[in-house]
Amino acid sequence: MYALDNDSGVQTMPEVKAKKFNHTEPRWFTEGGNGVAPSYPGADWFNIVQAELLNILTEANITPEKAQLNQITLAIKEVVKNSISESLEDKADKTHNHPVSDITGLQEALDEAGKKGLPVGAVIGFPKEVSYSQGFVLANGSTFSESTYPDLYRTLGKNKTPNLQRSDVGMTSYFAVDNIPDGWLAFDSIRSVVTQRSYPELYQHLVDKYGSINNVPLAEDRFIRSAHGSLAVGQKQNDEIKAHTHKLISYYGRHNENAALYGEGFEFEPQTNRSTVDSWGDGTLDDNGWIKPTNTSKYATGGAETRPKAIAFKLCIKAKNSFDDVRFWIKAFGEVTNVGALDASRLAQELQGKADANHTHTTSQITDFTHATNQLINAAFSYQKIDKYKIRKYPDGTLILSGKIKNKRDSGTENVNPVIFPVSFINNDYEIFVSEVFRSNASGKGQYNWVFATPVDKSRANISTWYDGETMWQAIGRWK
Repeated sequence: MYALDNDSGVQTMPEVKAKKFNHTEPRWFTEGGNGVAPSYPGADWFNIVQAELLNILTEANITPEKAQLNQITLAIKEVVKNSISESLEDKADKTHNHPVSDITGLQEALDEAGKKGLPVGAVIGFPKEVSYSQGFVLANGSTFSESTYPDLYRTLGKNKTPNLQRSDVGMTSYFAVDNIPDGWLAFDSIRSVVTQRSYPELYQHLVDKYGSINNVPLAEDRFIRSAHGSLAVGQKQNDEIKAHTHKLISYYGRHNENAALYGEGFEFEPQTNRSTVDSWGDGTLDDNGWIKPTNTSKYATGGAETRPKAIAFKLCIKAKNSFDDVRFWIKAFGEVTNVGALDASRLAQELQGKADANHTHTTSQITDFTHATNQLINAAFSYQKIDKYKIRKYPDGTLILSGKIKNKRDSGTENVNPVIFPVSFINNDYEIFVSEVFRSNASGKGQYNWVFATPVDKSRANISTWYDGETMWQAIGRWK
């Protein structure tokens, strides 16, 4: 783009003449004809167009070049870009930060979401097909690097995960029905059913013990007893009654009745002359012999076996692990030292879109707020129950543990019941309180307990009791 560049022009733009027609009624060029003269633009029109074009280049800070034929295009782009940049000067960057106070309702939302977070150290089961889960590691007793999983290390107090690869294969149980539940086999079917392919874990257990699956003893109709001393696992015993005797003095007051006890079906002790067996004739018992019936005589009583009162159930063995389809994982990621507290700048990085520099948000206006929040507060929690223990952690560092124990039964002597805390306090500076559970049958003197609690260290305490019953305990200290 360039201005008029010959000697026919002047250096000062002539004054533009007053308009002749309204801009809403423009006139257009014509070549003339049929009595209409051709149009001529005149100097005014050319000067106005030239001035407009030169001003575009000036606005874009572009120097006119006579040989460059795209300057108007470049100038328009530059003017538009500059105008947009000026409009965005008071806008926030796509990625920007907010203090918590600038986000309306954020702290309340985080407090609520913190109650729902899964704490570091929590154990959860996934189908065995799952080979990886974000934030979790397998609970298989393996060791891990403290620097790789610092939160899990602080929670466990060691760099080894719990081994939850537990199997109940090989355990036995009685069933009161003929239909055996899935995963179980009738014990006496082991030899015909259990193979290395069908039940590999059970097969290996039995072969390791008995050398061959065909050597596994049959239970048949035997009672089961505990292996002890010289009685080994799998050893079979025939029925038997402990050695003892039944003795009968052969004295009925008359000689001929005494003699009637002689004969087949009796054994004599000691083996002396039969005339000395009875007590007839000498009036004293010191020299008497004794007689007892044999178990084949008409004097023997009883059945074909020796047994207590019994009921027959079906003995079965666990052939398939109850958790064959599940693997246990432990929560490994998350901030433990600042449970309940969040870095708002990290949260803001998850927010998208433009916004005025001075503005506030409600949680409903933040896209994916719930998802982003849950990712960042996965370590925050206030309550957890593990087995018989209850654990309450608070962001200010307070830790409250509680539980219940069953007292050892005794009569008036001290019984020390050790309590291992599910989570250790940060030090030994904590308080523990105990109370006996009310028993409706306790109505008189001596029927209530004496209960005392003694801290041992930051991980355990002793509870002393004197009688049976139950004791509730609560310990309060700090976890950080």
